[in-house]
Amino acid sequence: GPWKLPDAVKDHFKEVVSATIAIMSKSDVYNLFKEPVSESEAPGYFDVVKKPMDFGTMKKNLESGMYDGVNGLTTVFEDFLLVLDNCALYNEDNDEIIVEAARLLSILPETFAKSCVAIKGKVQVG
Repeated sequence: GPWKLPDAVKDHFKEVVSATIAIMSKSDVYNLFKEPVSESEAPGYFDVVKKPMDFGTMKKNLESGMYDGVNGLTTVFEDFLLVLDNCALYNEDNDEIIVEAARLLSILPETFAKSCVAIKGKVQVG
């Protein structure tokens, strides 16, 4: 299910989420999810995908305060799933892309945990 921030970093929501998005973006070696999909690169995408999402949009949402509030972390988690679900929905016949989306999904919990640990370390040092 959705994540919870450990007490040690609960006041550092934006830093943890920013680090998680940054690591996931770097892990996206084929740049499949870094920015919004365009109709020209994926014909018919918007006929299949009704709620587009990508890591770049998530970063903008974080910076603009769209993830603020009590359910912010749940919304971030859901947006990560949306990015990868949309990929699977549109690319159901492309095994290579599905495998890459599955790989990214598999590293998401560990990436979030690593971000929490990294931010906790910075908080304790500061």
